[in-house]
Amino acid sequence: MTDCVPPLAINPALALDVRCAPCIHAAFEDMQDSRLFAIAAVDERGELIAIDCAAVHPTLIEVIQTRPRVVRGNHRHRRCSEVLTVTHGALDIYLLCDCPGRHLFRKRMEAGASVHLPPGTAHAIHTLAETAITSIFMNGDPRLDRERVEMISL
Repeated sequence: MTDCVPPLAINPALALDVRCAPCIHAAFEDMQDSRLFAIAAVDERGELIAIDCAAVHPTLIEVIQTRPRVVRGNHRHRRCSEVLTVTHGALDIYLLCDCPGRHLFRKRMEAGASVHLPPGTAHAIHTLAETAITSIFMNGDPRLDRERVEMISL
């Protein structure tokens, strides 16, 4: 039986770009470059994942387990900074600028990759597999600071 997956829909008012426009302020890091993410131990039992928060002062840490081919996010935090780390699986992250061009940027992130999202960066994710994500928030409580932004949908 063929797995029927609806196509991802991009908000037609936005301009999807393969390059990150200079008006999108986000910093991507691979696992080896990340100050926060480390695999502390790997053996036949699995892996132990450690997040080193010495460099940041988190307000809240979320651990998100998500199914394949779902959309999450479609929002921004006006005051909070967020560091999103893929601890397992893979996803496409979509980032939107605030400039009149309404640039929408997509980047594939796999296990170990992180992105720092400064306040005001609209973001959404589309998971490609069963995925585990860790979000670390600074500068406030994100539950009180979410603003809906329609970027992508299934």
